[in-house]
Amino acid sequence: MRADDGTLYFLYATGSSDLTGLWRLRPGGVPQRVASLPADGLPKSLALDSRTGQLYVADSVLGTVWRVPTTGGALVAWAVGPEPAPAGLLGANGLKVHDGAVWVSNLDRGTVLRVPVTPRGAAGPVETHARGLVDIDDFTFTGGGDTLLAAVNADNEVALVRPDCSHRVVLTGADGLENPDLPRRAGHHRLHRQRCVAHQRGSQCAGRADRARPIGTVAVAVNRQSYPGRGARDGEHAAHRDPTHLRRGRTRPRGVSDGPGQDFRGPADRRGVPGPQPHPDRRPRRHVPDRVG
Repeated sequence: MRADDGTLYFLYATGSSDLTGLWRLRPGGVPQRVASLPADGLPKSLALDSRTGQLYVADSVLGTVWRVPTTGGALVAWAVGPEPAPAGLLGANGLKVHDGAVWVSNLDRGTVLRVPVTPRGAAGPVETHARGLVDIDDFTFTGGGDTLLAAVNADNEVALVRPDCSHRVVLTGADGLENPDLPRRAGHHRLHRQRCVAHQRGSQCAGRADRARPIGTVAVAVNRQSYPGRGARDGEHAAHRDPTHLRRGRTRPRGVSDGPGQDFRGPADRRGVPGPQPHPDRRPRRHVPDRVG
């Protein structure tokens, strides 16, 4: 995730204590580890509370929400207990900071949890905002309220969860979904995208019309990997290389593409080097006049 000042924060899990942790990459700088995380865990999601400067990390294996300041410091097990804990394989998964609370999805239990942040910064009583979403991966809020869209990757579904805790499926595999990972508002996502329009009633995708009122266009990330024994796996933390391989000014590893036909280049790579090139199919075609003669 990227802060307002351009600093990139990311999670790195290698199974070893020397590299596993929360890392920071400032513009034009080099990667620095802000805090180490347990090597036997799986840090899955990261969110920043910009008001307090605190970062929250969801650990799927240990079923814990960690907290650490952006400046570094002691790692705090901020939220623990049966609610974020796994019930077999993976627990706390997606994580967002929203409206004075930390929201967490639990993949095994199929729940969305709301954990209020008290005036002193401690975790308040855990509230269950949704149930019955087993294999939920990540989620996103549709606006300023508590309505959210949840990706249920094993079932190839996106569910609309309302503030009254009810939910219903608005997109399925019939709409072209395959192991959806993270629904987001269109324009905020640079991964493989499945553009759909979620509706209050039904759905519209791939040109199918519906008279229901749209709640917004979303982009859904699609996974191509698998959990051991599960339908889908988020590949964000599958790397096993030292994060210091990131070149100064780059925010992605060498060789990782931003899209078809595009090679990501950071600010330090722009000195006399071409930037991202459009896909061949999207390049403007040069008009060639008819031959006369």
